[in-house]
Amino acid sequence: MIAGRSTTDIAGRLFISANTVQDHLKSVFAKVGVHSRGELVAHLRPEAAPPVEASVAPH
Repeated sequence: MIAGRSTTDIAGRLFISANTVQDHLKSVFAKVGVHSRGELVAHLRPEAAPPVEASVAPH
């Protein structure tokens, strides 16, 4: 999933149905507290998330 594979591709590689992949992903999302693949990847690989600019106090 982190490699950007589709549900169909993952299912084919694991010899399971796409519905089974979706069911497992839903379970993982719930356990991790995210709602999408993008959120899950950001949670698992925070260094891949876009940087947050630090606020700078005026002088």
